[in-house]
Amino acid sequence: MSFTNCLLLFVTLPCVLGAEAIPKSFLKAMESEDFKARESAQTNVLSWARKNPKTAVAELLQLSSDAGSHSPEVRERCLQVLRQLAADDFAKEGDGYLGVRMNDRMVQMPGNQPDRWAVVVVEVVADSAAARCGLKAGDAIVGLDGQTWQQEASKSFSELIRKRKPGTRVNLRVLRDGALEDIRVELGRRPADADQLMPGMDPEGQKALEQQSKDAHFQRWLLEKKVHGDANVVLEIDKRESGGKLKPAPGTFDSP
Repeated sequence: MSFTNCLLLFVTLPCVLGAEAIPKSFLKAMESEDFKARESAQTNVLSWARKNPKTAVAELLQLSSDAGSHSPEVRERCLQVLRQLAADDFAKEGDGYLGVRMNDRMVQMPGNQPDRWAVVVVEVVADSAAARCGLKAGDAIVGLDGQTWQQEASKSFSELIRKRKPGTRVNLRVLRDGALEDIRVELGRRPADADQLMPGMDPEGQKALEQQSKDAHFQRWLLEKKVHGDANVVLEIDKRESGGKLKPAPGTFDSP
């Protein structure tokens, strides 16, 4: 065994010693000639990894490297599991996000209720929380979790949404076609490039920007793991992902 392989084993062994390892049957199935069996094995490894995150990251890092597995299929599929674990982490961090473009308007409330300031939806971002819950252009949001507004509301509304974590469920009071509706929505994660999502941008362009953010997060996530494993392994994987060089992380922004 080469010095590099010995070093890799020395560094990663303490991380997994005494802890449950990836079942060998899963790894063997990843090399199956049956595509469905390989796909199922990857799903099983991901499920196992989510239940054993501390053990999983160290072992998957090792198996994703050239020194960790002789099989390109196993290396690639373990790398994809790592990407999904990073995506899980990506989805939990940052600010809440609804996914609408909006303006302020005083609207006429039904019945004998006084007129009220509302956030009027101008455009719904594709594949956003707003799109998934059924919000439409023209909807007037007159309340958020019971809170209403006596003045222009968009700034306050945006701040309240961003203060909530991704995955938080909120209740929107919506005026649509003269009638009030309550819409429950689970907030998404605010994209790092949300300020670049221009009105009228096609869904593919939006997905491309979001994917850039996910890729940058994956690189940062991998590099953070070098604290607990072999930095050379992490860099080897990162170079494979980025074509041999690190990609710059996208910028941040403050717009709602």
